[in-house]
Amino acid sequence: MTQPNGTPWPVDATRLQVGDLLVDLRYRRINGPEQEVELPQRVFDLLLAFLAEPGVLHTRASLFGRVWPGVVVEDSNLSQSIWMLRKALGPERRDWIRTVPGSGYVFEPPGPVAEAAAPALDPDDHARPGGDAPSVPRVPDGAPLESDAGPPAGNGPTRALTSPGGEVPAVGARVPPPPTTRRWTRARVAVAGAVGILVVLVAVVLLTPWRHGPAGRAPVGIALVEVGDTHDRDTRWPGALLHAWLEFKLESTPEVTLLDESHLAADAGALTPIVVLLASGTAAGQPDQHFVRARIDGPDGPRQLERRGAAAEMPALVDALSAQVMAELLPSRTNEPWPTLAIDADAARAYADAYDRYARRDLAASVAGMRNVLERAPGFGLAHLQLAISLARLGQARPAITHIQSAGTLLAPLGDDARRVLDAAMLSVDPQRYMEAADAFNALARDFPERTGLRLDQAWYQFRAGQPDAALATLDAIDWQSEPASVRIRWHLTRADIAFAQGDAEGVLLHAGRTEALARAGGAGWERELAGALHLLALLDVHQRGDQADRSRFDEAVRLYEGIGAELDALYIRVSADLAAAPGDESAFETLLARAHAGGYRSVEIQLLRRSAFQHYAAGNLSTYRSRLEQARAAATAAGNPVELRALDMDLLGEDLLIGAFDQARKRIRSVRHEGLGSDQSVWLDQFEAFTLAVHGDFAGALEVLEQTPRRLQQQGLPALPDASRARLACARGDYLMQQGAMDQARLELDLCSRSADRVVQLRAHWLGAAIDQLSGDRPAAARRLDRLATEVEALPPSPDRWGNTIELGYLLDRNGLHEQANALYREAALALEGTGYRWLQGHALLGLAESRTAVGDWLSAATYLRQARPLLGTDRWMTDLRLGLVELVLSLARDERKPAIARLVALHEQAHRLGDVPAQIALHGLVAADARLGPCDGSARGEQLAATGMRGGAVDWLTAALPDGQPLALE
Repeated sequence: MTQPNGTPWPVDATRLQVGDLLVDLRYRRINGPEQEVELPQRVFDLLLAFLAEPGVLHTRASLFGRVWPGVVVEDSNLSQSIWMLRKALGPERRDWIRTVPGSGYVFEPPGPVAEAAAPALDPDDHARPGGDAPSVPRVPDGAPLESDAGPPAGNGPTRALTSPGGEVPAVGARVPPPPTTRRWTRARVAVAGAVGILVVLVAVVLLTPWRHGPAGRAPVGIALVEVGDTHDRDTRWPGALLHAWLEFKLESTPEVTLLDESHLAADAGALTPIVVLLASGTAAGQPDQHFVRARIDGPDGPRQLERRGAAAEMPALVDALSAQVMAELLPSRTNEPWPTLAIDADAARAYADAYDRYARRDLAASVAGMRNVLERAPGFGLAHLQLAISLARLGQARPAITHIQSAGTLLAPLGDDARRVLDAAMLSVDPQRYMEAADAFNALARDFPERTGLRLDQAWYQFRAGQPDAALATLDAIDWQSEPASVRIRWHLTRADIAFAQGDAEGVLLHAGRTEALARAGGAGWERELAGALHLLALLDVHQRGDQADRSRFDEAVRLYEGIGAELDALYIRVSADLAAAPGDESAFETLLARAHAGGYRSVEIQLLRRSAFQHYAAGNLSTYRSRLEQARAAATAAGNPVELRALDMDLLGEDLLIGAFDQARKRIRSVRHEGLGSDQSVWLDQFEAFTLAVHGDFAGALEVLEQTPRRLQQQGLPALPDASRARLACARGDYLMQQGAMDQARLELDLCSRSADRVVQLRAHWLGAAIDQLSGDRPAAARRLDRLATEVEALPPSPDRWGNTIELGYLLDRNGLHEQANALYREAALALEGTGYRWLQGHALLGLAESRTAVGDWLSAATYLRQARPLLGTDRWMTDLRLGLVELVLSLARDERKPAIARLVALHEQAHRLGDVPAQIALHGLVAADARLGPCDGSARGEQLAATGMRGGAVDWLTAALPDGQPLALE
């Protein structure tokens, strides 16, 4: 029953029992088996609210009303108090306070809250006559470190020194399979990494828990928190300057882990940080007298440090105070050198505003602010460093490199370890040195093995350098499940982005799903990470389900960004959702593109242009497609971004194949191959190279090329290919094995290929299955597959992908005797391809028309189409030379020109035999008498070959059916 004091316990109760804890109501203390903790007043009031109503959902609004009645405080005050209360309860009882994402908190102790009998004499009564609260160091005049506004508020996410490229980058270019396969992959990879282009992550190196460290350097966790009136520009700038300067020094110290309120609320794991409360203001009654202070709440109790002086003196006083704080926090590094804080009071006021924008990850405003600061204080190295980081995140590599080099010169002297951290940061802003940055983080990680965030940084820059397989190998070396939630969130999001880039749908679902769950549980402070995960999941759903996809995740990601005032990020998600559909109103796209360009967001600009290009490609708007690719390449060239340029080269490689520029394609393959690709990119390049070999009849070489990447991964001990990549390889291998007559092996590859849930891989499996059925002589089975394929092709948008699939479907229908259906499809494709520049595809459509007209005896039309097709298809390309030759052979027979027909037959067979093209040999064998010898093949050898391969449907009777004389050729 509720007592007169508004609580369920008696008004005169002095102690409460809950689980294995005693709560002392007189002295605001929690006594447990591991520790005894005294709580600040607001945190104690929060505990009383929970004790009074266990098992009840306490909304954030209701807790503000009960704990801070009538006081306006920041939302982060509650999260900070929740963290302090969980810490006081002890590690075994953290889950007594359950976070309900988006709502509030529920207090769930293992048993009831009950009054506990008071002891005969509290031992502390001897030390506290009259029951007074324990004494604490006196707070001098001025703004108190703990004001009536409540517990100290966090100052936003920790700023990254060591990961200037904190945004999820554009890495890994997805390129199309051979021309008859849809290009969904390229459109998807244009967004791989772009899902977080504006989701600028806090540096993972700062989020690592410590258990033990290298000899002589005890690991320590530290939280810097600004308190007091952080909105008063005239008084807060010394505190902001102290915050930034301490943050730089601490981030430069490898054994230090910095955490902020959102990380602590998510779960700090075993880490128990030292909290440093920072404040600044003017002395009471002395507006010209400024102070800046730091209170260090460590294991030995609070320690308060303060400096006072005129405004002009504050930068020097901040510098001196930072040295004192560092000596208190890290006594083993007391004698290490640090640079002088080279800024005056006027520039420091401007810097406080720029630093606030930098902390909020408002990159464009941060760049403008830091440039303003440097006009006033060109020798301020920290502003050069933070400007370089912001520019790098924007994708402006060249100016970022200039400013990071200035920072490297001005931020001196530094101790050896701090210099190594800065050197790693200097490497990481240069896209051409991402692998060197990864190596630098690897070296730091070896020397500080318990700082697992260094491994995340190493993996991140391997990924940015286009080496996702190396990144996965680095990530797989750590047991991330034992890390705090803050680290696991970023690990899962990194894994999800790599999985998306590699086409690993299961990996995206797993890791983006875990990111979503952890970020929701973490509550405030993790909106960006939650939005990034939702964006990935939304894009995956669009890829897998097309128009049936649930697009609500796009909407939720927009709301999350709007809720934290990230308007540009919200606009990006809206545009991303538009780009995942058919082209329509592009006003939002144009607005975002203009803002990205004006704000210097080069990475965003490039990704938007690439995604828009493939959106228009899929819709058949080829002029817009090519224009957007050209714009993207110009932007990548201007930004000096080799990873983006490599991705665009892969796009152009796909164009080479579609127009039939195979010599150019081979040159581009050699060029891109030298860049050092990740495993999935290498798989696509392998498929392209294999296709160029197969076009010329080198099927054994094509199969060998397809083994390059899996063999390299195995030899180097790197993670195996994701399932989607292995399935694609299986489809390609099945094609080339079939060309060598290895039908049983081709069926095994078909089985592996068919297991993929990927829509495009499934489509390839249907093609391969239909071809195997036809060659095996099972036309009914082939017809069933072709019916399904026809439905799927009909659903494709009017793009080159549809035209390529239409041409391939027409060929299979022709072979199955459905000539008029095939003819209609070929005509549709040929008409659509006119004027597109895709000569190779157009030539195939015309060749198909020549075959279908030959099959029905329309010799004149067949000859006309054949003449039109030949110049488009080129020469010395076995895959088309064979089909052209067969049509010419049949046309010669139709004109009763048997000698030229026999000569062509012999030449084609000789080439087929030399190349090992078994289906071609069997097709040509069917044109001669059973007892005739064709080259090295007599009737007996031909029979054995047919029995060994089972290619009972390999004859070309579908093409010769209209000949007036159905007798086989008699060879002389």
